[in-house]
Amino acid sequence: MIINWLALGWVLVASSLPLNTQAQNKAHSHGTAVLNIVVETPSITIQFTSPLDDFLGFERNPRTPQERQRVQALADQMRNPNGLFQLPQDAACQSSSLQLSAPLIGLTANGVEPLPPQSQLQPQHGDLDAVFVFTCAQPTQLTHLNIRLFEAFSRLQQLNIQLVTPRGQSQKTFKRPTQRLPLD
Repeated sequence: MIINWLALGWVLVASSLPLNTQAQNKAHSHGTAVLNIVVETPSITIQFTSPLDDFLGFERNPRTPQERQRVQALADQMRNPNGLFQLPQDAACQSSSLQLSAPLIGLTANGVEPLPPQSQLQPQHGDLDAVFVFTCAQPTQLTHLNIRLFEAFSRLQQLNIQLVTPRGQSQKTFKRPTQRLPLD
């Protein structure tokens, strides 16, 4: 029961803070993403943070039509969490919530928002922050999670994972090509 309250507390804290504020408090390391995963029946919540460079090859306002197309393609890809995170079919999980934030490039859960003129933007490093929530009809079947981020993003080299389940907490580091994370 203590672990369940801990997991619930983490989810409440994470969901109450703006995504970009959380990212500003973390180290910015190209090629490395951070995943915080909480399994709280009947849901699994995945909080994900990584430098924009890992997805786009740049961390600034897109300047060319090709760069704007890459930002749009990233937005489309992130709005399809089933392509990035695969749960056991027997668990009957559906994506139930999505939050995206990358203010530097205008990315939100609703798509790509217009950016201010280039002269008003300050050069900086930028992250993509996302929270994916899946709700499962058969949560007892949540035995593993296939993380397909290495397949989707060639510049990503490492995942630093913190996992909280009803059975306890653990930390793992995945390097390319590892993708299967046991949840039990």
